[in-house]
Amino acid sequence: MMCKATFLKYAIVGIFNTLIYGVLVWLFLQWTFFPRYVAIAIAFAIAMLFQYSANRIFTFNSRQRRSAEITKYLAAAVINYALTIFVIWVAVDVLSAPKGWAAMLAAGIVAGFGYVLALFWVYR
Repeated sequence: MMCKATFLKYAIVGIFNTLIYGVLVWLFLQWTFFPRYVAIAIAFAIAMLFQYSANRIFTFNSRQRRSAEITKYLAAAVINYALTIFVIWVAVDVLSAPKGWAAMLAAGIVAGFGYVLALFWVYR
């Protein structure tokens, strides 16, 4: 099935993206004189570039114009960020869930929603 294959590829890209981001943050914080917020921002930007490119080529084999696609990708990132904040707020402040559990719940929901956005909107 195409959806299972693309979801598996999407998950693989997500795992590698998380590893790249984590390693870059660690490297920048350990081996540069960047202020913490600069180190995190640079690592985040590199990870987003990797994620966009890997999903474009490896996961979805997109042929659409990059300019339109990047705009949708950035909009999806903002939507996913807002969804993360909302899920954590509901879990912690409304349901009194532990913060760690709320973060894991948000990560799972956002990963699934992000896949749907990528499949049907960003890389379509």
